Amino acid sequence: MTDHLKVLIVDDELHNRIMLEKMLRQHIDISTEISQAANVQEALLFISIHHPRIIFLDIQMQDETGFDLLQQLPEYDFEIIFVTAHDNYAIKAFRFNALDYLLKPVVVSELKEAVNKAILRLRKQSPSETENIQRLYQQLSGKPGLAESISVVTTDGFMVLPLKDIIYCQASSNYTNIYMKGGKKILSSKTLGYYEDILTGHHFFRAHRSYFINLAHVSSYKKGEGGFIIMSNGDEVELSRYNKNDFMELFKG
Repeated sequence: MTDHLKVLIVDDELHNRIMLEKMLRQHIDISTEISQAANVQEALLFISIHHPRIIFLDIQMQDETGFDLLQQLPEYDFEIIFVTAHDNYAIKAFRFNALDYLLKPVVVSELKEAVNKAILRLRKQSPSETENIQRLYQQLSGKPGLAESISVVTTDGFMVLPLKDIIYCQASSNYTNIYMKGGKKILSSKTLGYYEDILTGHHFFRAHRSYFINLAHVSSYKKGEGGFIIMSNGDEVELSRYNKNDFMELFKG
């Protein structure tokens, strides 16, 4: 299914389309048929006739967005790799929803990684991440109720977890163990720093280099050089002495 790939690049700027196509032809090893669309209507027509397998979708075009395209499609039978300018808020939103994105100007190594992941999902016939894309759209358009859940990347795909049910995250080399309400533990293929980056500001706190906790699940505190935080499931989480003052300030009074 993926020995010959039909790829569509959707971007309103010609030089961006040309540059991305050139990079794909030079650095992607498999046989690839690459087409371009300058706007949503061109993209819709191409998709209906040619059925591309991977779409590189610019978020912000002149008078429209990539979401204007997606909202006119009943379902996605292709992989989407979003392309966006440097925007910390947007990047956080992509990571929060476990969606692939490339930053402009596109870097070859990141392009290869994104395409390889898309091909892997196509070979596995993984379902389209429609729910994640809808949440991303809501988040970027400033609609409420977006921080209720997070898409967690696992070795098999992703899981959508309610933030309120995450008790704490623990570093495990380049992976992260996520401890959930109800006793479930999930292994994510992302680092603890990755989750700190996207969950900071959502009532989570870095207690220690190995622990990132949900403050809503703090039950008590045991004194010590740094001390230990007792979480709602009874687990003791070590508190770094360097982070102790910040933690105590959060519960002052």
